[in-house]
Amino acid sequence: MANDALYSITREATHLGVHQDDDRRNSFRNSGPGFGYPPIAESKNINTLPDKIILQIFSFIHHKELSRAVAKVCKKWRNLSYDSHLWSRVSLRPEYGGLQVSNSDALIHIIGTRFGSRLRYIELPCELVTTPILHELVNKCQNLKYLTLDFANAMQLHDFNDLNAFPCNLINFTVCLSEVIFMEGFMRKVYQSLSSVQVLHLIGNFEQGDEEQEEIYEVINIGKIKAHTPNLKVVNFYGINFIDDSHVELLSTNCIHLESLSLCFCLRVKGSTLKQLIQRCSKLQTLLLQHCALEDEHMRNVEWEKSAVCEIDLSSTELSTECLHDVLLRINNFKYLALGYCEFFTDKILEDLSRRGKLTNLKALDVSHTIGLSENVISQVLRKHGQSLQGLMIAGKPKLTEQFFLNVIPFMKNIRILVCGTANGWFLRMSTRVHVDQIMICLSQNTPKLERLELQWDPDMIRFSDNSSKFVDQLRLKCPLIKSFTLSDGEYYEMILCIQTLQFHATDQYKYDVFTHIFQKSVCSLIKSTMESLNGKWSMQQIDESFVAVLLEAGYSEEAINRLKETTKGDNITFEYKIEGDSVEYILSQDGNEVHKVGGKLGESEQCNSLDGRQITRSMEQTDGTLIVKEVTEDDKVLTNEIKVVDDKLVVVSKSNDKISTREFSRA
Repeated sequence: MANDALYSITREATHLGVHQDDDRRNSFRNSGPGFGYPPIAESKNINTLPDKIILQIFSFIHHKELSRAVAKVCKKWRNLSYDSHLWSRVSLRPEYGGLQVSNSDALIHIIGTRFGSRLRYIELPCELVTTPILHELVNKCQNLKYLTLDFANAMQLHDFNDLNAFPCNLINFTVCLSEVIFMEGFMRKVYQSLSSVQVLHLIGNFEQGDEEQEEIYEVINIGKIKAHTPNLKVVNFYGINFIDDSHVELLSTNCIHLESLSLCFCLRVKGSTLKQLIQRCSKLQTLLLQHCALEDEHMRNVEWEKSAVCEIDLSSTELSTECLHDVLLRINNFKYLALGYCEFFTDKILEDLSRRGKLTNLKALDVSHTIGLSENVISQVLRKHGQSLQGLMIAGKPKLTEQFFLNVIPFMKNIRILVCGTANGWFLRMSTRVHVDQIMICLSQNTPKLERLELQWDPDMIRFSDNSSKFVDQLRLKCPLIKSFTLSDGEYYEMILCIQTLQFHATDQYKYDVFTHIFQKSVCSLIKSTMESLNGKWSMQQIDESFVAVLLEAGYSEEAINRLKETTKGDNITFEYKIEGDSVEYILSQDGNEVHKVGGKLGESEQCNSLDGRQITRSMEQTDGTLIVKEVTEDDKVLTNEIKVVDDKLVVVSKSNDKISTREFSRA
């Protein structure tokens, strides 16, 4: 129904644009002053726009609509819809919102006609993991870097005896495991192609499994994978029932570059080999151990004070108060600290962490459902360290009312993710209602960088008014980066649903995958923590007015800006980042010929000339996978560029005083 409607609307709009412009112009010409239609721009018909602009518009449309609706409008739109620029990231798992492909032959045809060398990311369900499809990906998609193979619901594998090639330039490799299928027959054909993999995800069936399961099978050989992946930096074993401490020790013997290890919901991990892991993997910064069977003795034996660990998740573990105090205070500092559902995490531990300066660089904190923490201590810590926080989960604290949030929100100017409130308040017999409108106003006034907001209070636990929708609309206007707003189903949700500019998510019960945005965000940022993801060529686009405003604020002359506009106006213009260690190079090219080149080293400043010939001091540094380039002129005008990769797009945020410009670039 939706596809037919979109098809009809677009065909009608195009038809009107083609056949009615002349009549409207003639009507305007024949009218006297002040009468008739206003002037109609020559580009009234969308097809008169440049193909680059139409492609940019189409990039916001889901692949399903591109294939089923947009491609049926006209021949031109069909060709543009199938342009490989729009098909660099593809999911073929319909249960997760991906495309439904009927058979292998259809996919092989699509790989050749739509994907080609532009494809960098693809997710395949088990029925499409076949020898012909893998061979076609090898032959046609040489730039494929991210591959997901989903065997979770498979009952048997295809025959891979004829498989003699596999994508060999992968950076990120994900396998969703089945509980009943042994993967060795397939994996032995794959091992030799995994040497470039830096990020490995093995996803188990924790949600579908039974903790009391008697027979546990090692369906994939961790030892052989480890032996063929010497460049691993990030390893995520999620919910795998056979993973135990021996596998952790295996990783420590060969993965010298390991920076991040996640063992969440691996119930057989007790921590007995963490000491060897910390000793051998000196680069390890992230350790996620949510819902593992950790034991006090093993955790206290680890030499935490000698480690580089600064991001740790101990949520839903049963470590004692003494163990938590000993372990956490021996870690040098924290950027990410998750202790949700830790009933033995107390005020004294949090106070000692704050007093000893362990939380100075803290960016994300989860203290949800921690019954040992009081309102006063949490408030003191947020007032002291709130400026650095980007993510906060503080759900399941029934004693925190709106007054608490009104007091601490002004201290969290850089917050991006906020999860608060207490679900199932009726069960906890909460008598105090929360005035949600006041929280909305406070957030809109103090959190301009907010991206995700989640309020877990039940409808019966909140107070609101007829003007609540206006306060939420104010939040949208003052927090332009907001992408997700999660509420409990009920009257309040229905009231503000009329605001069509936000996509609300309603839920009437607790769901793990709904209420853990901070974890998803944290893990996603860890995967992209290496700046090497910036490497490669990117398509240049013409500079927009917001970027011009930033350049003018930074003191650039109009002549220099016009020169830059001319440089970026042509075709086949690309820019390239070359990052090796602490060395960074930026190269601007046209038709393969170098036009401009800038280089430097992280952590160092150098004197050089700007585009308009002024003397500037340029410095570069790296923070959480973001390249920050700062230029300071002799008259103290500052231009800052924050550069990072998000969903395989290069995002550049340019700032000068109160002027901000955000631009996105696709890979060339």
